[in-house]
Amino acid sequence: MTKIFAGMGGLLIVLALGGQALARERAAAESALLDTVVVTAGRTEERVKELSVPVTVITEKDIQRTNAQTLPDLLKQYGVLVAPAGAGTGSAKVTVRGFPSTANPLENGTVLILLDGRRIGNNNIGHLPLQNIGRVEIIRGAASVQYGSEATGGVINLISRRGGEKLQAFLEQSLGSWERTRTQAGISGQAGPVDFSLGGSYYQSGDVDVGGESGRYHNTGIDGRWLGGLNVGYNFNENHRLGLTASLSEGDYARSGTYDPARGNAQYPFGKSKRVNNSWELKYEGGLADSDLTWMARYFQGETSYETATNWNTRGGYYKYTGDFKGASLAGSWNNGLLYLTGGLDYYGIDYVKTTTPPPTAYSHDLAGFLLAKLALLDDTLWLNGGLRHDRYEIESGAVNPRDVARQEKSRTTPSLGLAWLPQDWLKLRANLSSSFKMPEPISQMSYSPGSTIYLANPDLKPESSRGWDISADVYYEALTLGLTYFSVNYKDKIESELLSPGVRQYRNLPGRTEYRGLEASAEWRMGETFGWDFELKPYLSLTKMFRYFNVGLQKKTGSVADLSASYGLVFDHEALGFQASLDATYYGTQYPHYTTAQVPFGGETVIDLHLAKRLLDWPDGGRLILKADLLNLNNRYYETMRNYPEEGRSFMLGLRYEY
Repeated sequence: MTKIFAGMGGLLIVLALGGQALARERAAAESALLDTVVVTAGRTEERVKELSVPVTVITEKDIQRTNAQTLPDLLKQYGVLVAPAGAGTGSAKVTVRGFPSTANPLENGTVLILLDGRRIGNNNIGHLPLQNIGRVEIIRGAASVQYGSEATGGVINLISRRGGEKLQAFLEQSLGSWERTRTQAGISGQAGPVDFSLGGSYYQSGDVDVGGESGRYHNTGIDGRWLGGLNVGYNFNENHRLGLTASLSEGDYARSGTYDPARGNAQYPFGKSKRVNNSWELKYEGGLADSDLTWMARYFQGETSYETATNWNTRGGYYKYTGDFKGASLAGSWNNGLLYLTGGLDYYGIDYVKTTTPPPTAYSHDLAGFLLAKLALLDDTLWLNGGLRHDRYEIESGAVNPRDVARQEKSRTTPSLGLAWLPQDWLKLRANLSSSFKMPEPISQMSYSPGSTIYLANPDLKPESSRGWDISADVYYEALTLGLTYFSVNYKDKIESELLSPGVRQYRNLPGRTEYRGLEASAEWRMGETFGWDFELKPYLSLTKMFRYFNVGLQKKTGSVADLSASYGLVFDHEALGFQASLDATYYGTQYPHYTTAQVPFGGETVIDLHLAKRLLDWPDGGRLILKADLLNLNNRYYETMRNYPEEGRSFMLGLRYEY
């Protein structure tokens, strides 16, 4: 595999150096990929070729073609390292450039998860609905200038599907290993000035087997999980829309604890947890006819909760966490073809309650103003991007004793600067300077927390912050797409828990800086387009190689960072036969766990999945019937993405889908 990666890097260099020859062989025409419109990087519609930050776009067609049932299934095919939080939990986190999101309901990570550009109270991607998502956009690298705290490694923005003129609907039923059942349904369309789209799913599973010959991992079943999304809008005319979106996630999960091969599980044979993440938003989008002035106003609110016990029957080790969040934004955009401006105000607040005796409360509120600018030069081939954001936030930590309550009021100014240049129609060069920050968590990091492990309060935690840069080259030559990015980030005041004595910890800012250096590479070849076939055959590769992830103060490697992560595979699509298939491999590189002194490494496994779909019937008056099959972890690897929490072994899902 190392030879393959080295060969891809060499191919990138050869293509870049041989650019003039390629240009002579190809008519001067802009790539459709470069003209793809995205909304995440600049918070307004922009073409990919104008952006200095790297953005991955997963379209609705891509989502359907991958056969992905969940958001983690989808993301791991696009070079984002997806780390499930143990078999049966339904939870997962993602890592971009060495920076993770989180599956912990009490914490926020360093990759920000958004729905339609807004926060959703919970960055756990395993509990977010995919059934009503029309597009996913991924920013790789810091994006605090656009979105504030937590956007250090990047942003993943889920964009709700909107109903079109044609009525569409689907119904799917799947069965699989370990008594798994999944039901999915959705419908979208228009009725006069109203567009609508909604979709949802219900899933349940028994206890699973882990990879290798390890056998059953007891108490890993999912009693039931509901996921759903809604997007309804009233269009006054083509320039004005009032929309309502909603997101639903509720589930009952087993809580098994760490794995013991001798017993199937070691800690909590009667453990259980319940998770809820619901939200809704009211959004108005408008603009002036025959003008380049547009605006947006939104208000949203929701609830995320996590209820768990090590013994659900006796309520042993029971606690419940609840976060009630709300937010609002005002933004406007204007351009004259040369200068593009987007500015506005953001507010986000969340109130926490963690059940103890008596229950401590905490809150975090953030009010920010931002201005993003872009200047087009050299006949629309050179773009200068810049931005400035100022956040004023207020945090109050909870405490059992009122006299121990701590409060912080601080501000943070975040700048960015970037350049994008198209010296040839097929070649794009980028450079970017960025910064980010992450506020401390008031209830999980600043407060006193009792339990089997006691966490002492630390009201003096500083916010984490970073400064970084990256340079990139992207090649769009006919059916071949290549990308290469080198990035460097210096991270300051990283917050980690420190063992003070047996059973006693405290969150502290690490001394010195934490350095991240790495290389991202991607390649995709649409061979059917190159050779004029009546079917598509597409090999793809996406990888992140970390050269350095090291804390200078502690002289230790950073935990939960893989030295190499990669996704690669082959996609086949024959429209006439109605057959699709993809063979997808994910490599989970070596990493070091948190909270250990010895830092014993683990990982280094490749997991292979096979996805198949065959159209059985296609009615002339509309509607078709599709048979789907997912064969997961074909090589039955025993692998962990979190230490002592192994993932599922070989399994399958068979489904029948009707589309209209």
